Amino acid sequence: MGLSLSMKHARWMRIAACVCLWGVLVLACVGCRSPLHSKHPRTIRLYGASPTGVYTRAMKQLAALLQKEMGGVYTFKVKTSAGSVENIRDLHSRLAQIALVQEDVAHYFEQGGHALLKVSHIKSSPHVKSVCFLFWEYFHVLARPKVRSLAEVRRINVGSLYGGSGVTAINLRDQLQYRWQFDTALDPVVAMRKPGVDAIVVLAHEIRSVTRRLRAAKILFHPVGMSNRERHIVTASFPFYHEAMVSVSDGKGIRHNIPTVGTRALLALQKDLPVDLVRTILRLFREPAAYKSFAKMLPEINSIKGGTRLDPNDSNNMRFARFPMPVHPAVFELHWGQRPYANLYLFGLPLLLFLLGLAYLRRGNRYQRWLRDDHSWQGATRHLFEKFWADVLLGLMLALYVVVATNWIKYLEIQAFLSNEVASPSNFVYMGFKELFTWIFVFTATGFEDAVFPKTMLGKILASSIRIVIISSVVFLLGRISADFIKTLIKGREMSKTYNLKDHIVICNWNRKGEKIVQELHSTLLQEHDMARPVIIITEQEIRFPDTPSFEDTFCIPGDPVSPWKLRNANIIGAYAVIILADEDKEQGSDTHTIMVAMEIAELLDEAEQQGLRSKRPHIAAEILDGHNAKYLRRSGVNEIISGNDLGVKLLAQTAVTPGVTAFMDDLLTYTSSSNEVYIVEPPSKLVAERANFTQIIHYLLEQRSNCEHALLVGIQRGEPPVMMVNPSASDFDGLEAGDKLVLIARKRPVF
Repeated sequence: MGLSLSMKHARWMRIAACVCLWGVLVLACVGCRSPLHSKHPRTIRLYGASPTGVYTRAMKQLAALLQKEMGGVYTFKVKTSAGSVENIRDLHSRLAQIALVQEDVAHYFEQGGHALLKVSHIKSSPHVKSVCFLFWEYFHVLARPKVRSLAEVRRINVGSLYGGSGVTAINLRDQLQYRWQFDTALDPVVAMRKPGVDAIVVLAHEIRSVTRRLRAAKILFHPVGMSNRERHIVTASFPFYHEAMVSVSDGKGIRHNIPTVGTRALLALQKDLPVDLVRTILRLFREPAAYKSFAKMLPEINSIKGGTRLDPNDSNNMRFARFPMPVHPAVFELHWGQRPYANLYLFGLPLLLFLLGLAYLRRGNRYQRWLRDDHSWQGATRHLFEKFWADVLLGLMLALYVVVATNWIKYLEIQAFLSNEVASPSNFVYMGFKELFTWIFVFTATGFEDAVFPKTMLGKILASSIRIVIISSVVFLLGRISADFIKTLIKGREMSKTYNLKDHIVICNWNRKGEKIVQELHSTLLQEHDMARPVIIITEQEIRFPDTPSFEDTFCIPGDPVSPWKLRNANIIGAYAVIILADEDKEQGSDTHTIMVAMEIAELLDEAEQQGLRSKRPHIAAEILDGHNAKYLRRSGVNEIISGNDLGVKLLAQTAVTPGVTAFMDDLLTYTSSSNEVYIVEPPSKLVAERANFTQIIHYLLEQRSNCEHALLVGIQRGEPPVMMVNPSASDFDGLEAGDKLVLIARKRPVF
């Protein structure tokens, strides 16, 4: 009862473990998707900049569109601010939900801070995410008539330190090594009226309103551009500045094309915003009608060309490329979709189910219940399970590992890019099946690392593991093929070698009984009890072994077993047993040949004993056709002699006296799980010490019947050479002596 309960408990534990395993797999697959949070505020605050600036105007237009789409759920309020520095700080402190920020300000906030940001460095901001770039902003310098270049400027107005103009001006000053002093007057007219100010900086998409106010105030000024050398130095040093040409009018209203640099205005927001709201914003750029309507209200967005492909390597697409901060998961969906790892669901998990099913069918040979017909396709499938199932299992596991590893590499590369750990993901994330297969082949064969190779450390380890696993599997399969080929050559008598086997069985000569003998020696029952031993056959005949499990670990040495070299090649000295079959092809000389083989074996064994190579001889059994020749084999050291003709005659005579005796003998001589066999075993030490007689041994076996495989005592083997006493009388056997063995009939070998 206790054993039954423990088995049930173990079964339920296995079921619970399987359920937990599948739960982990499902969660791991679902976890591959970027998380979209569900905690959302009801009032959405959008931060612009100055009340009349393009930042505030853009936020008002965006708020109007969002109010139209989602006004019944959320309330949208537009706030003014001092500029990008204040916006990024308010986003970080959760005061703002949506804001426009200069690209350079966002870069410094994410990568290491800036003197004007006045925030501690955050390697990866957990709250602020990028959505897209709305428009370009250009570095405009309006100087007094006497100033002809940026190098001549001594004091320059940058406006509020909480705006982005100050960050840009500091970057240019430090990189160009100019000695600018900064003025922070908020009004450009007031700044230009100061006698010490040489120029003002305006970072905006266009500055018509500023130039109009300066002309209305009758202030003389002209735009100052950047030389090619200055632009090259700035763009080469900072990834967020790009060369540009702008048209600006001077104090007389004359327009000039001025070379300068520009940066982009980034639309950033809180990660906790509802994803539907973010998707609504993205639809303004994905749907032509919505984009046309938005561009009509905010023409500045036309300054950035490009579609919705999230490709950081596409220099022509600047709206969704080269983000300074991690992007929102909704933007991630633009290129990779909402389920970028569908291959893992559609291919990996069914393959895993197939592997588990294959292992289930293989365990306990369950496939035999369904595959019973050897004359149809089921027979070929059964052969697949019996012979090649391990190779098929290895191939499917290799395919599963490659699928899972490549998906995780893609996941790691994308997440590293989204977390801004790398400037751009490797081309690995853009590869389709064909390109991925080609890369795996080239990388496995050559180890060449190109632009496709992962950039993250864990991605590199996984990519290298793919190469190691594939090479190891190929080597393993080639080894299996080579081993099968060599085994085929051995079976076909095309190869001869020395076998360094021990405790094996050597069969000398071959006849029609040999195949049945090998099948009995390698029966399923003997294999289950680890009693099956390798077999080496020495014969002059050309034989082909059946391709069945019974002939595994069976080898052939072509030649005459009378030759001592052939016997040494078979390691006759280290053999467990030797069987000498009658060579029926020699007709009258068959027994003579058997006696010569036995004499040669005896000579080799005597030589080995003299040299101390082996103290105990293998058990030798020989088959003869004429029983009168048995005495010559006994003189050669043969332990057991079987005469097929004599045994057949005696068995026929017994059937006449005792009908049905052949069925009894067949059951004893066949190794199956349902038949009985004869076993000769050592008796328990207790019985030897008590010198138990035949009746006492029988009583002991009856008392221990369930523990000794229901064994039945039929005789005693005594002495060397052994003498068999079958069902002895009290006068023939008075008690066990040291060295005696029990002759038992049982289904399995008893162990005392």
